[in-house]
Amino acid sequence: MSSALSIAPSQRFEGNDGAWSTFNLYVGTPPQMLRVLPATSISYVTLIMRTGCVNVPVSACESARGGSPLLFNFSTSLTSSRLSALDGSRNFFLPFDSELPLGVFGMIPAAVGLDAVTIGPSVSNLTLTSQLVAGINAVDPWQGMFGLRSIMNHVPGLDSNYTSILQGLKSADKIPSLFYGYTAGAPYTDRQDFGSLTLGGYDAARVDMSAALSVNFSDDPFELSVLVDRIKISNGNITHISMGNVALVDSVIPEIWLPGSVCDQIENAIGLVYDNTTQMYLISESQQRVLRSTNLTFTFTLRSPQNPSAMIDIVLPYAAFDLSASYPVAGMKNASSTQRYFPIRRANSTTGYYLGRTFLQEA
Repeated sequence: MSSALSIAPSQRFEGNDGAWSTFNLYVGTPPQMLRVLPATSISYVTLIMRTGCVNVPVSACESARGGSPLLFNFSTSLTSSRLSALDGSRNFFLPFDSELPLGVFGMIPAAVGLDAVTIGPSVSNLTLTSQLVAGINAVDPWQGMFGLRSIMNHVPGLDSNYTSILQGLKSADKIPSLFYGYTAGAPYTDRQDFGSLTLGGYDAARVDMSAALSVNFSDDPFELSVLVDRIKISNGNITHISMGNVALVDSVIPEIWLPGSVCDQIENAIGLVYDNTTQMYLISESQQRVLRSTNLTFTFTLRSPQNPSAMIDIVLPYAAFDLSASYPVAGMKNASSTQRYFPIRRANSTTGYYLGRTFLQEA
C-alpha cells in the first residue's frame, strides 16, 4: 500500500506580500523547475510565464517570481499541449472562485495546456502526465501555485474536466488518500522553520493529534472551513474579541479577513491605523518597534462547524503579522520600495471571512 508523500521545501522564503516558504515543482520535458506556493482553494497548477516579467520593474524578476532561473515557457516543453477554447481561441480566464468575493484577483487571463508535472526533485516515479497547467503573466498573484484541492479541474471555456494533482497521485496509487497536510512555515523563528507539505496524509512531526481539531470539508467545493469563536490579544493587557463566524482556510491569500467590527477592536487594542487608499493597515518603522517590544500575541479559538463543542487555540506571535510588502502591493510603483503592513483585512458577510497564509504559519 502507498504511503503519504512528504514534499521538501525549496529552502527559500520569498514573495512580495510577505516571506513565504516555497516548494519546487518540475513541469514539462525537459523539466522546468519552478518555485511555487501550495494553494488550498484551487486544484490546478498555476505558473508565472516568462512574459510575466515584461515591463515589470523588478531586478532579477524571473527569479523573484519563482524561476530557477527562468520562468515557465510552454514552447520549450516537448510534452506540452496547448488547449483551445470552445470558440477556437486560446484565451482563457482563471476564475479563482473562492477568492472572487474579495475582489483580489478577478478573472485572470491565462494560457492553458496539458503537460507533465513532477512533484519533488529527481522523483521520476512521481511524474504525472497530461496535467492541467495554467500560465499567467499578471502581477497578482506574484508566485505560481500548486493546487491542493482534490476535485476535477475545470476552466471556463473548456468542454472537458481534468484530474487534479491529488486525484492523479491517488489514481496511480502513489498516495493512500486525497488528504494533505500543510503549514506555511515561520521565517521569524530562530531556526527559520520552512513550510511542510505532505500529500496523502500529514507530517506527524508537526502535528499534536491529541490537540487537533477535527472538521469536515465543506460539501462544495471541498474546502476547509472553521468556526472562529473568539480572538484574544495579549500585550500586557488582555483583550477578548468575540466573533462566532465561519472562515475559510485559504493559503491563496496572505491576509486574515475579519468582520469590520473585529478589525475595529484590534485597531483600538494595539494602535493600528487603517489606510483608506490601500484598504490595508500600514505600519511605520517606529510603530513596528513599539509592537515588537510588547511581547504581543494573538490567540484564535477555533471550533468545528459540525461539532461546536470541539475547540482548539492557535497562538500567533506578533512576528507572524510583521510583514513587508513590495511592488506592486499597496500601489507601489518603485521596485526598490517596501512597506510594512499588518495583514488583517476588513470583510463582511457578503465577502465572507478568510484565514490566509499568515494564520497558517502557526496552524
